Amino acid sequence: MSECHLPGFSACRGIEPQITDGVMKKMPDIEMGNMSRSFFHGVWILALWGAIQNVCVAQNPILPIGLLRGMPSSDTDAFDVEPLYKGKSVRIQGVIHQRILWKAARSDKPNHAFLIQNPLADSDRQSNTSDGLFVFTGKEPIPRHGGGSHHVPSVGDYVQLQGVVGHRYGQTELKKPTLIKVLRRHVDVSSMLPRVELDSMLDQERKRSKRSYESLEGMRVTLKAGAVVQSGRQFVGQGQDALFWVLPSGHPVAQRKALFHNRTFRDAHPLDDLPYSRFDNDNGARILLASLGLKGHSRKLSLNLPAVRTGDEITRALTGGIVYSYSQYKFMPMELPSVQQGAHPNKNIVKEPAGLDRRKGRFSVVTYNVENLYDHRDDPADPCDAPDNPGTSKVRPPFNYLPLGESEYRSRLKAFASQIIHDMGEPELLLLQEVEDQDIISFSEASPSREIRRPDGYPDVLQELAHIIHLQGGALYRGVLNRSGADERGISCAFFYRLDRVKLLEMGNVHRWVDAVKEAFPQMETFGDARRVQSLAIQANIPGTKRTIEKVYARPSQLARFEFNDSAQKSRAENAELFVLNNHFASRPQERVVLRRNQAKLASFVSAALEKAFPDSYVMVAGDLNVYPRPDDPYPDRPSDQLRSLYEAGMLSAYDWVLSRQPANAYSYIYEGQAQTLDHCFLSTSLHGQMMHAQFLHINADWPQFLITRENGFTAKGVSDHDPLIMTFDL
Repeated sequence: MSECHLPGFSACRGIEPQITDGVMKKMPDIEMGNMSRSFFHGVWILALWGAIQNVCVAQNPILPIGLLRGMPSSDTDAFDVEPLYKGKSVRIQGVIHQRILWKAARSDKPNHAFLIQNPLADSDRQSNTSDGLFVFTGKEPIPRHGGGSHHVPSVGDYVQLQGVVGHRYGQTELKKPTLIKVLRRHVDVSSMLPRVELDSMLDQERKRSKRSYESLEGMRVTLKAGAVVQSGRQFVGQGQDALFWVLPSGHPVAQRKALFHNRTFRDAHPLDDLPYSRFDNDNGARILLASLGLKGHSRKLSLNLPAVRTGDEITRALTGGIVYSYSQYKFMPMELPSVQQGAHPNKNIVKEPAGLDRRKGRFSVVTYNVENLYDHRDDPADPCDAPDNPGTSKVRPPFNYLPLGESEYRSRLKAFASQIIHDMGEPELLLLQEVEDQDIISFSEASPSREIRRPDGYPDVLQELAHIIHLQGGALYRGVLNRSGADERGISCAFFYRLDRVKLLEMGNVHRWVDAVKEAFPQMETFGDARRVQSLAIQANIPGTKRTIEKVYARPSQLARFEFNDSAQKSRAENAELFVLNNHFASRPQERVVLRRNQAKLASFVSAALEKAFPDSYVMVAGDLNVYPRPDDPYPDRPSDQLRSLYEAGMLSAYDWVLSRQPANAYSYIYEGQAQTLDHCFLSTSLHGQMMHAQFLHINADWPQFLITRENGFTAKGVSDHDPLIMTFDL
């Protein structure tokens, strides 16, 4: 039985209450003829316990769910408000309207939960507090009050519960629940609970939408048919929960008819909902769908949301609950959404000018973040590139960036090879980010599939990628990187170039340009031998916080010098030279602002020094710069202008070229359903003048996350979270 606390009594459990005022310590002996003393002992206890229970109920009444919660003020994030009854045991009653199921991280048994909601008669009748609650039962269904068998909660049960109010990761919940009473079973949930349309509750201003979500947390809501998908399906939680974003059907952006215009962009983009206001509302009407409600309703852990892509349409209304986890409000439909496919995102292109033909002196360059391109082997020199590695002080297991095994690794290589051949048209040069720097394998020229356990100076993953491209009928490629440019995880920038059209050159006399850079960055270093045919890694120290010295780059930038060869050209003097600085700046645009400014500043000084030292050569600064182009800024009220040094150095952005010709194409990444640009290419004035075409290839970010299953088979889409930027030059 449950515990009660009454004045004059100790905590009462079982059927032996004690009076603690010193008058009575035990039951008195009673003589009643032949009647058993124990019989009257039991009768007295039952009567006393009934009275105590009545007082307990009076002191622990059934509370409206809305009363348990705090109410957010106008200047507070809704999820920061802790419930009023946090840590206290309470009783509630309501209708179970959704079951939730997910795989536990360290157990074979799944976790169980359900959502319960007050009918109107039981509620606090306040519009800004939620009538719903998340009830966590753990590995088992809910226990009955007083012990005995467990009750398996079913949608439609109208029940009374007792439990402790908790607030975990921003979500109010009832933990350690016990079932007091089943009031009714199999009630009609749709008539018992009010109909709430999620579409009409949300505001374009993100902060107001969060308060609306908080007032709906745990409640049953409906999403109207016609919602437009804003991102490809992604997986979180070790692949257990599938997610994607949608925009309600009634939203003005969702109703746009122009191809590829019915999607959300960050506010500074010209296709934003308010194009004449640079920073306005953060597109607060976006809705995140999750799959844990599907799993609970079907009792199948393997069931997930469908493999949607941006532009698809949800064709029928969905009903489900609202939960808050991992800093996001999520709508969990009970049934699989039916989907009508939209236009293929890879058809979103910038029209090429007539006569664009790389066979006649044209060359293409791509910058591409390939998202953790690791192989399946364990590098003995790397403490975090295999599942059983110990990690480092900053990188701890589990390493969720590694492939699940050799099969997944080779499938990704096959997909990248297909993209390079078919989507990019075998470009002459690729600037890659997030490539594993491992070099422990050599490959026999006579038998490229035969591995020799010996380093050969070339990154293993790029050697294998080149081999697969050649097997698929593509050109011969070679990959190079400087291992001094890797971060703590062994991730590096790299160059991947065609051997028939591009030649990697020596850097030559580095003092011609290094001395000029050191005027601004006295402690700049280059790693590598400039007299050898290889790339150089560039690093510098700067004063840090707390009187420390910090490195400018966690992943040092890599500089290489290339010569572009056209078979029709007769003399080497006609061949074009290109210096390329390949970068992967610090992540999270709203954090480490000063560090990123210094990264851009160092890159701008290097490019300016190279232009001065080699006036007949072209210069390019490119890569995943992890911040937005002008005028977009993570701090619109006090712009940080983190790439200012590159703009002020006179370099021109390929993004601006794309934006002026096809705004719908101008993005490389999707974050929480908003298209944005993190991947850049800045060009010297002379090189920009030779650019004939540029576009982002939308072959990843809008597509379902790469996954080989019976559901979608093999596809060369969604293999990275970034889209590549490809540029064509007449050199």
